[in-house]
Amino acid sequence: MYVQAEGINQNVRPAQDRCVCKSNMHNIVFYEVPIVQTNETIAEYQDSRDTPEYGPFVTMESGRCSPQEDGEFPPECYMFNGEKGYPNLGPFVGGGKHNDSRAPYPDTHWLSFPDRCPTELWGPTKFGKCRQNTRRGLCPIGTAPDGVTCTFTYEILGWVPIDDLVGISNESYIGGKYENFTTWCKASDDHVEFAGDVKTGEMEKGLDFWKNPTDPEANKERAAKVIQLYDEIVSGKFVSSMIWSHQLKRFKPLPSPEELTAKNTKCYESVKCCAGGCVRTGYAQLCTPCKAGESGCEAADTSFSFPSLEKVKSEGEDQTPALSSAMSVQVTVASIALLATFATLVL
Repeated sequence: MYVQAEGINQNVRPAQDRCVCKSNMHNIVFYEVPIVQTNETIAEYQDSRDTPEYGPFVTMESGRCSPQEDGEFPPECYMFNGEKGYPNLGPFVGGGKHNDSRAPYPDTHWLSFPDRCPTELWGPTKFGKCRQNTRRGLCPIGTAPDGVTCTFTYEILGWVPIDDLVGISNESYIGGKYENFTTWCKASDDHVEFAGDVKTGEMEKGLDFWKNPTDPEANKERAAKVIQLYDEIVSGKFVSSMIWSHQLKRFKPLPSPEELTAKNTKCYESVKCCAGGCVRTGYAQLCTPCKAGESGCEAADTSFSFPSLEKVKSEGEDQTPALSSAMSVQVTVASIALLATFATLVL
């Protein structure tokens, strides 16, 4: 969604940057992201979230939470470490459904992954005492998340070059062989990947791949083509001139949504409101309410009882409970996040 709405739209860039995509993006990367939320997070949001198993999405930029208009950080940012009197929930992975009329992709969810020093910009203050006194989100290499010492890790499965996806690197399609988007763009003022209205997203000029940018069904088909091309790259059916052979050797096939569901906990084991029935859907593996008899729908049986989790107190309330140890209710979500390289912000 963001790739289309802003990344490749030349109308959102200064004229001198016409031939360089926003944030210099080149690839759409597939990650496998195991997540274990803190029990404090589950207790706080188990009855009030529209994205079960996640805390609220927190916008992040340049290594920190994005400040609000008043200069303060959003309350959720202070909750990562219990600052300014807010409850200490730990560095929870946030999630929220997001829609952009310029590029409406059905069921799009944005995720946020905080680490230590979430209120500090990249720079000297991001290290030293700050890192010693704030909690880990990202686990050390080789360490699995447990919801106490850290909450997430990730593995890069592989990626799809945007130039391959839209046809710029395809000689028969584009009418000439070009190394990448920049060289193709500079070859002619008529070479425009995508130019759209900055407010509405309506296409003014561009490649056929981006036609009908405000049509949800067309965007759904575009997303499917990304997955199809990745599968072809991994299988060797499509050979990309933009991926080196030693990189390709490390690419891994995408697991199916069904395989991911088999790896994950039952929804009712980590989402209290799923006792009556939920199903994990898609690569994001989000728990969605369902009815008995529907494919994949699972409900808790009479022998299962959701643990009672006490919410952490804010400063000024009763004593704040100590950090809890790992409990069976913690969610381990092995999800696939479809993100452009620039959009991956690990603080």
